Amino acid sequence: MKRRTSEAQRLEEDYLARAARALAGEPEKTDILQSIQDHIAEALADKPEPVTLSAVAEVLERLGPPEDYGRDAPAVPMAPAVNDLHGCFLGAVELYKRNFLTLIAAAAIFEVLSLASLLILLGPLTGGLCRMFLNAQARPDKRVVLSDLFSEFNHFWPLLGASVLSLPAIVLGFAVMLVPGFLLGTLWMYHAFFIVERGESAIESLRSSWHLVTGNLRWNLLVGLILLAIGFVPGVLGLHGAIPALIVMPLGWMVWGYAYLQQRQTAPTPTVAT
Repeated sequence: MKRRTSEAQRLEEDYLARAARALAGEPEKTDILQSIQDHIAEALADKPEPVTLSAVAEVLERLGPPEDYGRDAPAVPMAPAVNDLHGCFLGAVELYKRNFLTLIAAAAIFEVLSLASLLILLGPLTGGLCRMFLNAQARPDKRVVLSDLFSEFNHFWPLLGASVLSLPAIVLGFAVMLVPGFLLGTLWMYHAFFIVERGESAIESLRSSWHLVTGNLRWNLLVGLILLAIGFVPGVLGLHGAIPALIVMPLGWMVWGYAYLQQRQTAPTPTVAT
């Protein structure tokens, strides 16, 4: 069995314990529990070690609530809905409200460190945002933990590389004409998730994000427009300066995270280097 992080191990053990309680009295309880464990192990076979909390949570989400394991429960749970902008935004707002102060602090730290490092830490901190969001989704109370912002420095070089490759092209696209910059920003907006969750290289992550977005282009363009609009909210309201920007920035992060989460099941299979 692949080594898990301590949080991931606890989540899996809790799931199996709840399934065992739900199956109390079932004659095939042992076989069903073993089947669940085998399925989890198989689903995590291609994940890098240590297997993360979000990777385990993704597998358990597909399995469905452990309380549903019984004689009359459906064998395969329904997959989460995709192309649901309303649900995406509602989920983002709810997570934002639950963790308002932590997210404002994260936004301030993100901005200060990114600028102070001359954008060198922009990529690694973006990876930390991905991990912060994914771990919050995996926790029952949807709690955002500030230290997760610094958890992806083990992927420092791919995150930095992807930032170096994509950011100048996006900035240039916006400088020449708004549309090219917006398109490139949208096409590459999920790259950090592929590095964080799959351990992909900088180029692989940009390619994976491109394929994911073009596979559902119209919907992702709408997501990109929403993220752009959220960024413009303070200016439209006549609020200028760092504080209003720090308040709305985390809401954009949450929408971005939920948009990725809705499409994660359809993400392209990572390429294996030989």
